[in-house]
Amino acid sequence: MLKEHRPFVKSVLLLAAFFLLLIITINVQAKEQGSAITTKDIKELAKKIKAAENGISNIKIESEAWVEEKTDLSDPCEPWKRTPTYISSTAWFDGNREGRARVDFHKKVLKWEKGAAPYLESNYSASFDGKHGRYIKNSTSHSGKVFHINNYSVLPDAPHELRNEWYQKMLGINASLNFHFSSEKEMFSSLFQYAIDPNSALKNAGVDPNFAVKKTDLEITFQELKDAECINISLKGKRSQESWWLDPNRGFALLKYENTRTDKDGREVPDNSTDVRRLDKVAENLWWPMEVYFISAPFEAGNPWKRIVYRATNVVANAPNFADSIFTPPIPEGYSVDKAEYKTIYTGQKAK
Repeated sequence: MLKEHRPFVKSVLLLAAFFLLLIITINVQAKEQGSAITTKDIKELAKKIKAAENGISNIKIESEAWVEEKTDLSDPCEPWKRTPTYISSTAWFDGNREGRARVDFHKKVLKWEKGAAPYLESNYSASFDGKHGRYIKNSTSHSGKVFHINNYSVLPDAPHELRNEWYQKMLGINASLNFHFSSEKEMFSSLFQYAIDPNSALKNAGVDPNFAVKKTDLEITFQELKDAECINISLKGKRSQESWWLDPNRGFALLKYENTRTDKDGREVPDNSTDVRRLDKVAENLWWPMEVYFISAPFEAGNPWKRIVYRATNVVANAPNFADSIFTPPIPEGYSVDKAEYKTIYTGQKAK
């Protein structure tokens, strides 16, 4: 139930979660003096955001990304130093939330091991058609030595590269409205739905269940960011806070994300962030992140900060002649596949 105040609105929602009483306070700040946001306004925003989330049927992205390091994030004089870690790829994603995806890694350089070959360079394809995952690999490595091999593998689930958050940042989709959360079923509109109906589980809105059972504040405000009047969604926990900034004038595209935590001394320290530096309109009411900085805090004391620099070079969205068969790549010529049950993992070696 809402109780109006000036110049902002506060809502106090009570929810029994697990064995704890979850208290949700939704503070909605006025967009301008005397213009308060009501529950009806929030419902309208939720509908518009949901429509924007569903406004993509397919997308093809050509991009590159690399990793940089820095010792002291607070030192503006210390430059970011680029590492050899690098990915150049062409990716296809299904916007219908079925999880179908394919990434052709044209050049992938990852840290491997010390010695003569500290970095491994490879190129391959990873895909998922909604039922089975597939790898088409052209090279591999063992004990620091790189040698050529052709193999075709079928997996019972999506390949690691399509599910892992680090790869999703290297591919840029973690900075999009449509694919920001790691699960295709978790969307920004879920947070708005929770603001309207506290009985919708917060864990289904992309939030860690351990975060949700603490005293939590969900705050929705209008904030100026990069000369854009954005919708800010802030989720406050006992020792952490997450904030997202969405631009309603550009299809509710994500402009910024921040995650902070409270250390043992009670100080608020940055954990990781996403800064979208450039957006391009790639379809009607669909703006795609073309340049993004992803910054991550060190896992251990003494380790450097990491920054992923992502740049898309070409994006085609909602192609009318898009072929779903792209997610089920055929066995290449010169490869053979063992006679095995489809539900098991099998590998095809190069035909002799």
